[in-house]
Amino acid sequence: MAVPLKQNCSEIKKKPRSPLATGVFVFSLCSAYLRFATGT
Repeated sequence: MAVPLKQNCSEIKKKPRSPLATGVFVFSLCSAYLRFATGT
């Protein structure tokens, strides 16, 4: 599950045309994932 999530983060960065709300939501998920990944 970590890999698909990481790929999604990359795809979102490639597509800045996504809705602002969706972008912020995904960014939050990516940030939380990075914190968890680096925290362990």
